Amino acid sequence: MDYSYDNDLTQRVDRYRSSRTTFFEREAESGERETWIGTRKKWDQLWRHQHGWNDDRIGRRAYYDKMNRAEALSDTFGLSKRQKERVVEIVTDVNGRRFNQIGGVDALAFGTIAAVVDEDVDDLDERIVGTEHYEMLCMHHDVDGWAACRKAKEIIRERKTE
Repeated sequence: MDYSYDNDLTQRVDRYRSSRTTFFEREAESGERETWIGTRKKWDQLWRHQHGWNDDRIGRRAYYDKMNRAEALSDTFGLSKRQKERVVEIVTDVNGRRFNQIGGVDALAFGTIAAVVDEDVDDLDERIVGTEHYEMLCMHHDVDGWAACRKAKEIIRERKTE
C-alpha cells in the first residue's frame, strides 16, 4: 500500500484548525442565528403554539389573520395610509361571521376596502366596485364583491350610529 498522500492530507486539514472562521458570518450580519429548530422567528412561533397563544379559542390567530389579509389586499389596490389604517381597524373590529355566506374573511376585507374608498371618492368613476381589477380579485378569491360592499357599508353605518 502506498501512503504517500497522507502528508498532503494533513496539510489540507491544518488550514481549518485556525481560530478564524466564517461559518456564522451570514447569521452575524443579519442578526439571526440558526438554532436547532431554525431562525429565532420560528422558535418564537413554536413557543406561542405550545403555550396557546396561537389558539383559535383565544382569538389571537383569527385577529392576526384578518389584519394580515386586510393589509395585503389594501396594498394590492394602492390605498393611502389613512385608508389602509381605517380598513384594518374595521376588519379587525367586526365579527366576520356575517360574511360567511359571501366569502368569509376575504369578503370582509374586500367589502371594507370598497366601502372605505367609496366614502372618500367624489366621482362615481373613481369607485373600486365594478372595476376590472376588483372583479378579477373577487372572482379569484371566490367572493361576491357587490354583496360584500353592501354588507360592509351596513356595518359601517351601524358603527357610526353607536
